[in-house]
Formats: sequence, structure tokens, C-alpha cells
Amino acid sequence: DSFQMFCACRFVQKKLRPRRHLVIENQGADLLGYCAAAGFARGDDGQAARGQGRHKPFDLCAFASAVTTLEGDKNAGRARRQGVEFSAEARLLRGLDAYLAWTWVDARFRDDFTSVRNTPGVAVSINAGNRIPGIARGNLYGELRWRDRVSGFSATLEMQRKEQVMASDDNTESAEGYTLANLVLGFSQGGSNWRISEFMRIDNLADKQYIGSVIVNDGNLRFFEPSPGRSVMLGVQASLSF
Repeated sequence: DSFQMFCACRFVQKKLRPRRHLVIENQGADLLGYCAAAGFARGDDGQAARGQGRHKPFDLCAFASAVTTLEGDKNAGRARRQGVEFSAEARLLRGLDAYLAWTWVDARFRDDFTSVRNTPGVAVSINAGNRIPGIARGNLYGELRWRDRVSGFSATLEMQRKEQVMASDDNTESAEGYTLANLVLGFSQGGSNWRISEFMRIDNLADKQYIGSVIVNDGNLRFFEPSPGRSVMLGVQASLSF
């Protein structure tokens, strides 16, 4: 077995506090085999630049007052991001492997400031302690992989969990968290200098409706962008070495 510990302190630029990272790894080479890693990170930013929107095409179906959103940045004062991450990989049985990764992030404004909401802009007060929009508080990913070396068949079952994401500085708009499952099936054939692989990937097995991304502080109050439902992709990969 081996045990490793790593600690780093990185300075980003002047007038910013250093970001501190701590990473611990543990590896074992026994009958099953495993590898685990954990880390902690914390950083204080002197100023956080907040975007007030993005350019949008003129919407002819809207009222005349619903003009395009102007893009701009303003200083939001100090911000803090701190979090923990963990990952582990193990061989459960012959041909069966498992992988797990988890990340937790707490990103918040540290100073009060004034932001703009709606078009035309309406000033709103943002309190210190509000979560920084656009950053998911937690992410979890896991997969089970099985491969038969004789036939070349492989199957992978993936699971992804994403926590709530704020869409506005005042934290009144948010996208709820979601959990997805994906499946990948494939065959692989090869010789001394060639290899061909065929695969089928099915994303969003349960055909779940969810918000895949947010537009932070959108001036037209259209913060959310939906993601597609169930999708299937077929592919073939071929390689030849000389």
C-alpha cells in the first residue's frame, strides 16, 4: 500500500488571499484493488466581477418595452469559495469496476452591493451571505463498468446528481437539482495493429425533464434553459497503427 499527502498554497494575484488546497491520496494493491483521494480547497477573492446579463436578439413577439439585455460587469465586493472533493475507484469483481466522485462547494458574497434586475433595470440590494449564482453546491458522479475480455463486450451505467443552482444575485430564482442515469454499451475487436469499436450511448434513460443551465441575471427574466430528453448515439471507432 502507499499513502500520499499533498498541501499547496497558490497566490493568484496581488490583493487576493491565497487559495489553500489539501489533497490526500491512498492507494492499495490487494485482491480487489482500490484508489481513493480527498481534497479541501478554500479561497477568498478580493473582488468578484458579476455579469449583468448577455446579449439577446430582439424578440418580435414581445412587447416593445422588452428590449434586448445589455451586457456589463460590476464589482460585487469580496467573495468566498470553499469546498471539499472526494473520489474513489475500486475493482469489485473480475471485469467489474466502480468509480465515484463527489464535490461540494460553498460560494457566497461577503459584502453587500447593489445589482440590477429586469429590463429596464431595477436596482435591488444584495445581502452578504447570498450564494453566487451559476455554481452548483454539490455534484455527485458514479459509474459501474463491466467488460468481458473474451467477447469484447462492455457495459457502463452512469449516475449523475447535480444540486440546486441559483440564477440571480438576490437568490430569488434557482434551478432545482436533478439526477440522471446514462447507459453505454459496446463491442471491441482488435488485432496486432488494428482495433474497431462499436458503441451505443443512451443519455437520460428515464427521459427526465430538467433545467440544464441558467442565464445569470437575465434582463428578460428568462433564466432557465431546458436540456433534451432521452437521446441515443451510435458510433464506430477504428484505429490502425503502422
